[in-house]
Amino acid sequence: MSDNMEEGNTSAPFRTNAYTSSPDIEEDYGPIEAYVKDDYDDDVSVEEIDDENVNILPSSAEVARKARSKLKLYSIIGSMCILVTVVAVMVPVGLTVLKTETKYTQPPTQAPSVQPSQAPTDLFFTDYVDAFAGVSDRTLINTPGTAQYRASRWIYNFDPVRRDISDSRLLQRYIAAVFYYSTSQGYGWLDCYPGDVACTSDSKEAWFSSHDECNWFGFTECDRDGHVTRFVILNNQNGEGKSYFGNNLHGTLPPEFGYLTTLTDLTIVMNKNLASTIPLSFSKLTSLRRLRLFSNSLEGPWNKGILQNMTDLMDLVLHGNNFNITLPYEIGDVKSLRSLSLAGNKFHGDIPKVYGELHRLGKENKPIAVGKLL
Repeated sequence: MSDNMEEGNTSAPFRTNAYTSSPDIEEDYGPIEAYVKDDYDDDVSVEEIDDENVNILPSSAEVARKARSKLKLYSIIGSMCILVTVVAVMVPVGLTVLKTETKYTQPPTQAPSVQPSQAPTDLFFTDYVDAFAGVSDRTLINTPGTAQYRASRWIYNFDPVRRDISDSRLLQRYIAAVFYYSTSQGYGWLDCYPGDVACTSDSKEAWFSSHDECNWFGFTECDRDGHVTRFVILNNQNGEGKSYFGNNLHGTLPPEFGYLTTLTDLTIVMNKNLASTIPLSFSKLTSLRRLRLFSNSLEGPWNKGILQNMTDLMDLVLHGNNFNITLPYEIGDVKSLRSLSLAGNKFHGDIPKVYGELHRLGKENKPIAVGKLL
């Protein structure tokens, strides 16, 4: 190396951190690290450097070149990740927008509407109102707080069965809902009311449950088409065994019940808070064989014509109510009667002669003598 410096060559092919403190002492400091110049001298080769047990370090230019290569590689990978992420997000969004436009876009009308249209839900609800108006007063259906309004809203918004408007039994479920709201004023029912998890009466289900209404308490029997034929509220178990005290029906008999025209037996008894007349619509119950409404608080006036179409009626039991009227003449026209009970009321006036023609009354109900009531 001294020879090279004397000849004017001021740069060595490598520099070392190994040195000898004394010529008499030989120490092994391991391999020599060297920084290789960008251009080697002609008289010094890499092989010679390797022979000297020297670790060759990359030059600054080589380090810069490798750094640029890594940066380029990382940029390409990052760009690809961003592109994949954008595609993964935008494709589902695009499909959703396309589906929404396809589903809801309607062709433009020829002219603007004169008035804003109603919300679709309100328009659809009017179809239900039209259907229910066949058995209920339309004004009552649209008046908040009425039994008809509450029943229609329950059917439309909350009924878990979601019966279609074209279903022939939709009206039956609506009428049942009206009956509940009409007779659950005050303290409400004792047993099988909506949400009653302990409903046990007659092995039936609570009202407004997800079951078919033919499985609700009171719906004793339905025909094969699912139309009620026997409706009986005679007692309740209330989790403690049967008790013959009705079910605390509180309110009035709704006229809608007269549209359950498949009924052959209608029995609602022992509900002292059931204060009502017998609706004229009951005249539509032409298949009725038993009408038992005793021990309630029914009262007049008597709607003329209630019984005129009940040509098969066998049992008429109205004792223990609050009738304070003259004996209805038309009872004597029901020649099919075999059982008649009117005691415990305040009937007054003459006993119509036609009552004496009820020849089918049983031994316990001999034809009534003509005369006056005390």
